Amino acid sequence: MLFALAAGSAWADAAAGKATYEAKCKMCHGADGKGNPGMVKAMGVKPIIGMSADAVKAAVTNGKNKMKPIAGVAGSTLDDVAAYVGTLK
Repeated sequence: MLFALAAGSAWADAAAGKATYEAKCKMCHGADGKGNPGMVKAMGVKPIIGMSADAVKAAVTNGKNKMKPIAGVAGSTLDDVAAYVGTLK
């Protein structure tokens, strides 16, 4: 429940967020959130480890730097992804 509250929603599910992260984020940000080396060089991808839930949500929703907004990730799915990112170390 602690991760759910940290993500900004009492119903956030980090396990569900992992599935979405793996489908939509992993190719650029890597399995560990430190960035895929090729994408780091090409797009300037930054590590997402340590980002607040609000910062993750803003980046996914609005895009950030060269990253475009991620289609299909909103509402509870967005909360779940933010909760999962919060578990990365």
